[in-house]
Amino acid sequence: MKNLTLLGIDIAKNVFQLHGVDDKGNTVLRKRLTRTKLVEFIVKLQSCIIVIEASSSANHWCRKFKAMGHEVKLISPQFVKPFLKTNKNDWNDSEAICEAASRPRMRYIFPKTIEQEDIQVLLKPFIERNREHMAQKLEEAKQRTLAAEQRRVAAEQEIEKIKAELNHRGMTQTNQPQSLTHDNMSDKIPPSDNESNNMIDYKSFLPSGTHKRKFPESYDAKRFVSPVGTPQKKVSKEC
Repeated sequence: MKNLTLLGIDIAKNVFQLHGVDDKGNTVLRKRLTRTKLVEFIVKLQSCIIVIEASSSANHWCRKFKAMGHEVKLISPQFVKPFLKTNKNDWNDSEAICEAASRPRMRYIFPKTIEQEDIQVLLKPFIERNREHMAQKLEEAKQRTLAAEQRRVAAEQEIEKIKAELNHRGMTQTNQPQSLTHDNMSDKIPPSDNESNNMIDYKSFLPSGTHKRKFPESYDAKRFVSPVGTPQKKVSKEC
């Protein structure tokens, strides 16, 4: 095994598949070992690069192989999958690991220490709880969005029904009779003879909402109507 430079290991619970290549990429090793025989084989193996697919137990083997003098790298499964040639099995997985690790720009995962794994175990319940809470909130938001969309569709359908009913009765917006208001009624009433001359618009003097009409120029704004109904004049004080 003097030419072995890169070793890909597909780890499992009891059986491990090994695939080794030299510096030119040629296959020099294909072996299937059990858990006990794997440690004996790696101890006797010359120093090389060992690549393992990242998993829950990969950190344990990474620390163990590093103690034996090897350089160990962890690679994400999503980067191994594109190099899988045929069906997924231990033989093909180990070969795909070597093929992916031979790429010069491949990205690897930094292995965790024992202390980091202990912290991860402590934080895992909180992470799971937060994940479940966020999933619940997301589902509630989806339900609210769906309900709002259903209400919008129902309102549009109701509007279409009302329009169809109005069209059926001939009461569309174009042929509806024009409503009579004070403004358009006053425009149609002709002024009297006394008011026809010198008409002044007192719209600016009237409050909003009051019936707007035109008064003759002879109208005295100082005059007012008493509670009895007789017109009175405002008497100025004499000096």
